[in-house]
Amino acid sequence: MLTAVIYNEFRGFFFNSMQASYFRRRLGFQAAFEMLRRQSGRMVNRSYSATVGAGVVKSVILQAKIKRSARSAIIRELDGMMGSSFTAADFQQLFDVLDKETVRQLPPVRNVHHPKLKLLQQLICHKGFLYIGSMVATINVIVISVEIALQDENVANDSKFIGLNVSCIVFYCVEQIAKIWALGWKRYRASRLNLFDGALTLVLLVFIILTMFAATVNNWTTSHATQNPFIFLPVYDLTRIINMLIIFRFLRLVTLFETMAVVTGTLVDLIRNLKALIGSLVVIYYVFAILGMEIFKDKIPYPPGNKRDNYTCGSYEQLDYWANNFDDFASSLVVLWDVMVVNNWHVFLDVYSRYTVGWSKMFFIAWYFTSVLVFMNVFTALILENFITKWDRRQTERNEENLDRTPAYLVSLHNMFRSDLHEPTEEELVREIYNHPHIHHLRV
Repeated sequence: MLTAVIYNEFRGFFFNSMQASYFRRRLGFQAAFEMLRRQSGRMVNRSYSATVGAGVVKSVILQAKIKRSARSAIIRELDGMMGSSFTAADFQQLFDVLDKETVRQLPPVRNVHHPKLKLLQQLICHKGFLYIGSMVATINVIVISVEIALQDENVANDSKFIGLNVSCIVFYCVEQIAKIWALGWKRYRASRLNLFDGALTLVLLVFIILTMFAATVNNWTTSHATQNPFIFLPVYDLTRIINMLIIFRFLRLVTLFETMAVVTGTLVDLIRNLKALIGSLVVIYYVFAILGMEIFKDKIPYPPGNKRDNYTCGSYEQLDYWANNFDDFASSLVVLWDVMVVNNWHVFLDVYSRYTVGWSKMFFIAWYFTSVLVFMNVFTALILENFITKWDRRQTERNEENLDRTPAYLVSLHNMFRSDLHEPTEEELVREIYNHPHIHHLRV
């Protein structure tokens, strides 16, 4: 209910911001059209033409400093309209292609002529091959979980688990080599997921070799009572890194399920489209970090020497949180992050109220209210609304017969509010342009 109330209040402000942003976007396109219309030099009855040729638009787009993907999308649209002219409405509609998801033409799969190799290629390219790899990754994660649960057992168990990890990593290597052979290098690298799998597998292979080498050297130095020359390669740390990489490999599983893929795409879209909200959170972090340094710097003294009293269980001192303070900017950010995410906020409230005054709790309450109750709830609500919007659009497109011919729209913030946004008329845009002091000389 709190999320709904906060988001309902925020959505009104956010909608006004999106309406203003949408108007500025349309205004920019209209201003570009007006400039092209006059600079094209075409006069009809002592007045400028109301249209702009497609060739003029294309020449300007080729010289404009815009993203390569955006330029390619616009040029593709223009190539199908060469010889025609653009009105203001057509010009606005042309740039709507930037909101569309451009489907890249994938390179063809390599040709294999031998019948048996052709069958093997079909098996590798089949989606079932991905499910087999995901099943192995799932088993690998289960093994890691058991390994962590039994990490206090003897070394023999560790050797068995390392052997299982090696077997799984060998399978990952064979899987990627088979994909490169079956798809061909051009088709393989065209998929970011393939590149992710390949890079992760390569890093896993390097770390497992380092782990085996470090374990061998460690056993040899222990048996011969000599100093380990590779002390900077502890087996325990290398094993932890390998476990984390394997878990990252397991995350590839989410792309095999449509709902999870939509959720992942939603998060990516939000990160791309919510730069302003994330920037606001960065500013809030900065302000509270500076304020915390001004109020609490050097307020918690570190115990002299090696003195350790009998501290209360669960307290700041007993948990050895001495590094989490407001003595410098980096430490301040860590404390704010702990209060925001980690479930130990009460530790900081207690220690700063003891070493300063009870009113110091208001600082942490204000931070918790701003970061968690406002920003995190708004972000959660945006994820839910964005997911619902994207899922509904996908279901609608699936019911259309020409799904393959119609590019899917990206769920940008403007598209989320598109049904409620007011579409400015050409007269409103032209009036706003001519009201600008630098555009007076363009008035006809």
